[in-house]
Amino acid sequence: TQEINSPDHDKLTQLNTKEKCKYIAQHNTYFYITDLDYKNIFSNIKNEKYEFIRYYSLLMVKLNSDMISCCVKALLINDDLWDYIADQSKGLSYKDFKKE
Repeated sequence: TQEINSPDHDKLTQLNTKEKCKYIAQHNTYFYITDLDYKNIFSNIKNEKYEFIRYYSLLMVKLNSDMISCCVKALLINDDLWDYIADQSKGLSYKDFKKE
C-alpha cells in the first residue's frame, strides 16, 4: 500500500465502495472518460482488483502539461499499462532516479 500525505486520505479509505466510486466520478475534472472506462474503474474498486489509492493518487496529480495529462489518463484507464509499470518498478525507489 502506498502512503499518501493528505488529510482526506484516511477518511477516503474508510468509505464504502459506492462512496469511493462516487468520489472518483465527482473529482475527475480533467479527463473525458467513457462510460465503459468508468464501469471498469468501478468494477476494479468493487472487486478490489486495484486499490482505491491507484485512482485517488492519479486524480491528485498536478496536470501542468499535455504530456503529463496523457500519461495520467493512460494509467487511469489502462490496466495492462498499470500492471506493466508496477511490475517493472518493483524494488525501485525515487533514489534510483535521482540525479547525482
